Amino acid sequence: ETLIGMALDKYNGRLTLGQIDADTLLDVQDQLIAYYGFNSYVEIGYCFDNTKVRFQEAYKLLCTAVNCQAYAQGGIFKAYSDIAQSESKQQYTHRYKIMGSDTKSISDNREHDGVEIIYRNEKGEEKTVRRHLYGNNSYNPLKITLSGCFQESVATIRADREINIMKYQRYTYSFDSDALG
Repeated sequence: ETLIGMALDKYNGRLTLGQIDADTLLDVQDQLIAYYGFNSYVEIGYCFDNTKVRFQEAYKLLCTAVNCQAYAQGGIFKAYSDIAQSESKQQYTHRYKIMGSDTKSISDNREHDGVEIIYRNEKGEEKTVRRHLYGNNSYNPLKITLSGCFQESVATIRADREINIMKYQRYTYSFDSDALG
């Protein structure tokens, strides 16, 4: 709802309903509430104190705060929730793949050994949520600033998510495509 309001604002987004996919944004909000189990997960807060921030940057910043991927397609602003899906939402057409170019590799070479999520609470104080991959310390943590986040619960969920990605996302699939792909 915040994204839609910001997009339609005559000073910030200056967009029309035809330039945003409001129905999808509301569906994404419902998906996030159902997945995480509480309404306040989608509450975002940010004070834009710089007049040089473009709408596209603000849109992406606020989507990132609640695990959404913002994008524009055909001049229409959209987003999708970055949560576990029962079926793939993004598929590549096999017609454009070059036969025999598929490769799958397993990597255990981790760049980071922890995560630090930096956010501001409702009082404006900078807070940090830390998670460690091995034990109680991290020597090279992934540092993420959630500018639109003001709740510890949301920052904690994001930190746990990033740690799980570090633990379990070890497979890389790649392939080549022709010029049309």
